Amino acid sequence: MDISSCNILQTSLSSLLFILWFLLGPCLGSELSFVTCGSVIKLLNIKHNVRLHSHDVRYGSGSGQQSVTGVTAIEDSNSYWTVRGPKESLCHRGTPVRCGQIIRLTHVNTGRNLHSHYFASPLSSNQEVSAFGEEGEGDHLDEWSVQCGGSVWGRDEAVRFRHRATDALLSVTGEQYGRPIHGQSEVHAMASPSPHSLWKTMEGVYMKPSDSAAFRGEHVHTELDRSLDRSLDQTLNQTLDQTLDQTLNPTLDQTLNPTLDQTLDQTLDQTLDQTCDLSRHEVSP
Repeated sequence: MDISSCNILQTSLSSLLFILWFLLGPCLGSELSFVTCGSVIKLLNIKHNVRLHSHDVRYGSGSGQQSVTGVTAIEDSNSYWTVRGPKESLCHRGTPVRCGQIIRLTHVNTGRNLHSHYFASPLSSNQEVSAFGEEGEGDHLDEWSVQCGGSVWGRDEAVRFRHRATDALLSVTGEQYGRPIHGQSEVHAMASPSPHSLWKTMEGVYMKPSDSAAFRGEHVHTELDRSLDRSLDQTLNQTLDQTLDQTLNPTLDQTLNPTLDQTLDQTLDQTLDQTCDLSRHEVSP
């Protein structure tokens, strides 16, 4: 590797580390076994092996709000949700989510909250689940209670989400849409618990607790929180590709790329180990 190539590699790694530090630097502590406020996660319906998903496509019936579905795809940025507290009860970033706690799940890419109401769902005529609000702010119908068996929401634990206002459970029963969202499963809410209403966390960025009062004070600003939450997915999924495509590919030959990829991966792993717990495990068969 010549001097010019080394300089480019060093510059690219420095840029990558700066972005990761800026976005993920506040995360502290060791690897987590529980879910925390401010974490950006994907949720898997265990029975049907689909991830909770949304997109800027509205229902053609019912409320006409943004649709919420289940998808089998693992790597889809429209399946990321941010764990937040309700409007009247601040949930500090990195605080463990307690069983029975009221939360909001905010869709990262559109800024709308997981929502339900007494409209009928399009396929099964169960209770419709939608995404509602703007920039993370909706109403009291965005609130869900985490139903789990211990004291806090475990990352490997099967849990249920009970809608606070209607007492219904977030569920999937297998009905699938046609065009324009062909093959995606209907997500709705049902009154009775069943295997269809069991969920677990999968890929995501899990914020670690901090004992620092100063840190807690810095993160009471919801605008800053929303900005960070919406940036996490785009940065983590695009930084490596952009760095390689825009900076390195025009100048480095093919023999350098394997070394570069390995170095970037190692740097990313080491950085995240010291900051946030980044989980990208696959779906179990």
